[in-house]
Amino acid sequence: MNKIFISHRGNLNGREPERENRISFIDVALKKSFYVEIDVRYCDNKFYLGHDVIQEVLPNNFLMNSRIIFHAKTLITLIKLLAFNTHCFFHDTDDVTLTSRNFLWVHPLTPLSDIPTILNVIVIQVNPKKLSLKADGYCSDEIAEIEKRIR
Repeated sequence: MNKIFISHRGNLNGREPERENRISFIDVALKKSFYVEIDVRYCDNKFYLGHDVIQEVLPNNFLMNSRIIFHAKTLITLIKLLAFNTHCFFHDTDDVTLTSRNFLWVHPLTPLSDIPTILNVIVIQVNPKKLSLKADGYCSDEIAEIEKRIR
């Protein structure tokens, strides 16, 4: 498996909270060929972008984009995303969660030595200088730096 590089909420070179989970910001990361993890909520029969609060309506074409990984912020959101056959997951403070495409989504403090190498592992990275090369994928606010270091 080739390593995959996932922009966290559209960030590429550090956190930009005022731009995160915004359509225009996500589009920039997608155009640079990154995968993007976005926070999604389902409310009033619509999907919305937003981590803690609803920000803007999720465009329907995002649901069909195979380069987007959806972080469902509520259980009903997860159920609705699964109905669209998206790559999605739900978690809060778990060490590890399983995505709908059978990837282990691993917290950066979880030891990878406990995980067999036959599994697809995505690590949520906080610091690009402390990379675990055992991972199959990386999700970070600084994904451009992580990709540069690994390739």
